[in-house]
Amino acid sequence: MDRTAADAPPPNTRPRNRRAMILAAASELFARRGYANTSMTDIAESVAIGPSALYRHFPGKQQLLAEVIDAGLEPMHRMDDEFRLGEHPDALQRLAAHALEHRLIGALWQREVRHLPAAERELFRARLRELTAVFTRRVQDARDELDAETAGLAAAMLLSALASPGLHNFAVDDAEYARVLAEVLTVVLEAPYPSRAGAEGTDGSDRAVGALVPLTEPPLPTPASRREELLIHAVRLFARDGYAAVGLDEIGAAAGISGPSVYNHFPSKLALLTTAFHRGTGTLFTGVSAAYSTSATAGDALRSLLSSYLEFARGNPHLVGLLATEIEHLSPEEREFGENAQRGYLREWTHLLCALHPDAGEAACRIRVSTTIDVINSAARMRRFGSARDPGGTLEPLCLRMLGIDAGGGADSR
Repeated sequence: MDRTAADAPPPNTRPRNRRAMILAAASELFARRGYANTSMTDIAESVAIGPSALYRHFPGKQQLLAEVIDAGLEPMHRMDDEFRLGEHPDALQRLAAHALEHRLIGALWQREVRHLPAAERELFRARLRELTAVFTRRVQDARDELDAETAGLAAAMLLSALASPGLHNFAVDDAEYARVLAEVLTVVLEAPYPSRAGAEGTDGSDRAVGALVPLTEPPLPTPASRREELLIHAVRLFARDGYAAVGLDEIGAAAGISGPSVYNHFPSKLALLTTAFHRGTGTLFTGVSAAYSTSATAGDALRSLLSSYLEFARGNPHLVGLLATEIEHLSPEEREFGENAQRGYLREWTHLLCALHPDAGEAACRIRVSTTIDVINSAARMRRFGSARDPGGTLEPLCLRMLGIDAGGGADSR
């Protein structure tokens, strides 16, 4: 439930836990509205204090965001003993319940970290590397046949799945959500990963968690159309730095022209973002149309949807990030259109999965679908699945298992 001013303490009171209340309120506002659309005044009002009182606790919004994210990761670090996957049969159920209890951190680390100053971003990445290293060790405890790099890959997939609840607002009972999420985590942990034995980094070094490192930015060939070139650069910049932080001068400079010259091709910065959303949405629903028109069964159609989305995500990692993080900046009409389109796309996956698993229930199917897509979205920006196009063939069979589809296209027994 979102925190509102109605939940705040009475004015002119000084609760001892005011700092904790500020962090909780900021966490919810950043996750619900986005960092760019949340002001310090909004946060102060939510805890019934004046802006000056808020600034006595936090000198600025970036510092507040940094502490919110750090505080959100802290419970995960404290649960180290409960991550012993090979020792505790209910460890994955505990992890799933923990992810739901602290679901906001998933949205914050997926969407808002880029708003931190460079030094704070690096501190966050260091904390996340530490957490991934913990998960990597726990995966190896449970599956000692995996080398460190492969265990690091499984750990990255587990973390992506655990972040998923924070990216959705499902009217699903937490106990049911935790049960289904734990089933999906079990699939991720037990999946048959291709061995990378003998590769560098199997000593447990940072390379073992290298799958979390964002894709590098290789030089781009220049399109024939200046409009297309500007759109490509804008998508990359919006995804990397956030729409609000990118100006037309930066977009123009990336294409070798002045900022005002962008107006010769797009009427505004917002038009660039809107065009990108229309591109992405159109591509996704082309995949839906193809899945229904070329498949004989629900299982075949779902496989087709998965294949088309994997191809889209691998080829357009920045656009995938944009669709997930920047919809709040669209005009009200375009935002409504985009949100309806995203819900409709997930509904088609869920419809097919329910047809394949008629006894599972719609809520369970929605959870499986959303978690699978979120894992793909995270993987799209990992080196392992980027330009190399997942040479080990890890991601597609993993996603099939997460959806409960066996190698032959039928329902899995899990």
